[in-house]
Amino acid sequence: MLFSSTNSCLLFIHSNPNRIVKKLILKSDVVIENFKPMTMEKWGLGPDIFKAEKPELIYCRVSGYGQTGPNAHKPGFASVCEAFGGFRYVTGYPNEPPVRPNISLGDSLAGMHAAFGILLALLSRIRHDGKGQTVDVAIYESVFNMMEAIGNVSSYHLSTALNNSGLYSSKVLAIESSSRI
Repeated sequence: MLFSSTNSCLLFIHSNPNRIVKKLILKSDVVIENFKPMTMEKWGLGPDIFKAEKPELIYCRVSGYGQTGPNAHKPGFASVCEAFGGFRYVTGYPNEPPVRPNISLGDSLAGMHAAFGILLALLSRIRHDGKGQTVDVAIYESVFNMMEAIGNVSSYHLSTALNNSGLYSSKVLAIESSSRI
């Protein structure tokens, strides 16, 4: 369900926006939201509200730190989540602060994880019990998941590639040199 900014504004100016949004959700296969945790519940639009009326609904939630845990209440800015997930640790030049990439990598990775989660929930719904699921995507976890690939690259190849590019982090080289000990 996609809204243009004009439609979104009209829905929330309406005297009873929740009624309209509930009707739209009940006609949908998938709901995707990216508010801070508990925002949809405050509006009476959380996933538990729809389980009885539409048990096959897939409800995807994208936030900075997930729906539960010690940081769930914090807003999820991609740049902060990229740092929290470890990406900023491996960017930049020696003895200088991390470099911010020109793309919002955290948001893009979280969007891909959300799409994968939704597809898996749809597949499960079709193949198994016909029930929907709630998909919880945290931006920092999506970044952290990508960082696993960096750890799986051999130390030698990683340091060689970074040295040859001229863009490297002394922190990565420190990890590389300590792994040989």
